[in-house]
Amino acid sequence: MTYQEFLNELTAYLKKELPEDTRLHLSQVLKTNGLRLDCITFSAPGLSVSPAIYPKDYFPRLSTCSLPSLAEEILSLYRDIGRHSPDTSFFTDPSRLRPYVVFRLIQQKQNRELLEALPHIPFLDLAIVFYLLLPCGNHAMTGSALIRHEHLKAWNMTVRDLTELARENTPRLLGQELLPMEEMLRKLLPSETAKDLFADNPKERCPLYVLTNRLQLYGAGCMLYDGVLETFATARGCDLYILPSSVHEVLLMPVSEDFSVEELNQMILQVNRDHVSREEILSDHIYRYSLKDRKLLC
Repeated sequence: MTYQEFLNELTAYLKKELPEDTRLHLSQVLKTNGLRLDCITFSAPGLSVSPAIYPKDYFPRLSTCSLPSLAEEILSLYRDIGRHSPDTSFFTDPSRLRPYVVFRLIQQKQNRELLEALPHIPFLDLAIVFYLLLPCGNHAMTGSALIRHEHLKAWNMTVRDLTELARENTPRLLGQELLPMEEMLRKLLPSETAKDLFADNPKERCPLYVLTNRLQLYGAGCMLYDGVLETFATARGCDLYILPSSVHEVLLMPVSEDFSVEELNQMILQVNRDHVSREEILSDHIYRYSLKDRKLLC
């Protein structure tokens, strides 16, 4: 089955199973780095938000799951958001949304079209963009929505207002994690796998540290937190290389003669090409934090 056949059959199945008052909408959405994806959303009376379903994420699973089972999974998401819908009434009340404005980093060159629609701040060859974390009460889900120019106009706010709010809210809401690569892998991998992987490495040999946020979602923005890079570099008494692993995390490494800039850049290019999805690529080169100048350099 081709992807287009899958898409046609999936939407037909969903339309048949949805309640009569619910409508399915299929559109193409511009994501980061110029990626356009088919997106399914739903509308119904009383439904304030809809899950954004990307069929391309489900298509590879067709080899192990039936189409009806994948469709039922999507329908379950739709029903769940209906029962635990985020409170979006604050979209019309700027005073209520202020605690939920946060920031993330994307690259500039590959997002020129998207950035035309978004209030943003250029940062080196990257861009700081803003979004809302949508609270869902006591439910585990948390939605998010990019802030666009039309939102600022409706809220009578400026980019400077967003910057001040996000600078305060992002560390408070998302926090940070800064761990040695080995320790991070131990957290992410099954215990037996991690035990085997590091069995011959009783002492830390990898100079890499992972910097991300508590959600490990758009955590590369943590390198903009006040004092994070300065404190880390000061403790080691040297400059840092910052390797942009993805939009979700960066890797910190004390500058060393063991690795040249060219070697590290080549490594990043290869990892981006072979292991990082297009939408999640942050940059194709390293950055350097200068301890002397207390600033990040491109």
